[in-house]
Amino acid sequence: MRKITHSLLRTDDALTYVKLALFQQKRCLSIAAKLVNNASPKVQPYMKLMRIDKPIGSWLLFWPCGWSIAMAAPVGALPDLQMLALFGTGAFIMRGAGCTINDMWDQDIDKMDRVDDILLGIKSTAIKFGDYTKFYLSGFGMIMIASLIASGLLTTQTWPYYTSVGLIAMHISNQIYTLNINNPTDCAKKFISNHRVGMILFAGIVLGNLMKKLYIKEESKIEEETEHQTVILDETKNSKDL
Repeated sequence: MRKITHSLLRTDDALTYVKLALFQQKRCLSIAAKLVNNASPKVQPYMKLMRIDKPIGSWLLFWPCGWSIAMAAPVGALPDLQMLALFGTGAFIMRGAGCTINDMWDQDIDKMDRVDDILLGIKSTAIKFGDYTKFYLSGFGMIMIASLIASGLLTTQTWPYYTSVGLIAMHISNQIYTLNINNPTDCAKKFISNHRVGMILFAGIVLGNLMKKLYIKEESKIEEETEHQTVILDETKNSKDL
């Protein structure tokens, strides 16, 4: 009976993975996917092993680096392009190496889902969180937003940064609200859409840093006017005393 049940589950899983594969093929009209598809058949397996045709992992690894580099830029300046290129290359290489090592390590149980985790006794977070997955995700999301706000305060960010944080909060809220944890295709869509989070925050940091220069100029102008008025008042007072 258990073998029959397991076979049925595996059949359902296979259908799910087919749907997921079709979804991935549909969205893989990117430059990276075309690059892999047009490559020599001899190197295609290695490129796919590194997930070059699915660059979302590299992007998600790069964006936190990009945020840090943008935050570290001098006031009113753009991020260091050389540093962005360096960390971008590093993210690409590390992601490819990680995927390769992971596939070598768990090649017999790769692409498992919650059903397989239960049957194999794997203690994954997918099993641990269970029906409370959205609750945990909400908690993680709030921690992330709070951390971004704290980072903004510590680095004296301006309104473009906080606008981007607000947009990210809306994005995460919508993700969690509409998430179907029992649908791998929907989960994959949500995962891929997190690329927008990286872009939105990066743009907010860059624009916010450029705005700092304008704020500094305004503050300097106000200080100069205040000092000028103080000098005039002092001169007027001295002339009256004389």
